[in-house]
Amino acid sequence: MKLHKHLNLKSRYFQAGLLASGVAILCTATFAVSAHIEREQMAAAYTERAFSQIELRASLHEPVGTLIIGDSITDSLVFHPACGSVLQATIPGITLAEYRSRIPGLIAKVNPDRVIIELGTNDDGTHYDLPALATRHPTALVGTTNKPGMNRHIARLATELGYDYIPMPTPGADGKHPDRTGLLQLKSRIDDFCAERGAELAELH
Repeated sequence: MKLHKHLNLKSRYFQAGLLASGVAILCTATFAVSAHIEREQMAAAYTERAFSQIELRASLHEPVGTLIIGDSITDSLVFHPACGSVLQATIPGITLAEYRSRIPGLIAKVNPDRVIIELGTNDDGTHYDLPALATRHPTALVGTTNKPGMNRHIARLATELGYDYIPMPTPGADGKHPDRTGLLQLKSRIDDFCAERGAELAELH
């Protein structure tokens, strides 16, 4: 009889332990899902604020010589006067997937002399889904730092569309962003594009 009671007591403790473990696992999973949703909401709010600021700057900006659509890599660069008045519509951490639907409207609104698109480094995978751009503006597509397959696609697409392709320098120690030397190389390549396309525009005018 005592043995039976002892076994029943152990069984109850075991069941209580299982229940507590299940509750703990459920709470942990719920917290993880809630935290993930909160992070997504914060990221979406940040992106919307960034786009709103770009729209405001675009509406107040003087005639734009060069529109740069990009992420953190082109966010802080200062370009040669050959690029004219530069509107850097850049958002650190942005992906092409997030920016894609807004690119045609932004180009139409700004109506720049040149367009440079530097996106893709932050995207997952290697697919480069650029929207159709109804633009007469000289356009350059910049490669990514970390996706050779995507870079081949970007270079091929640039050729097909009659755009320039600007190779991205290799990344620095973090494996994603160019170091100081790489950024200077990228700036030089963009300056060269501005100068070459500026000469063409002068001939057309």
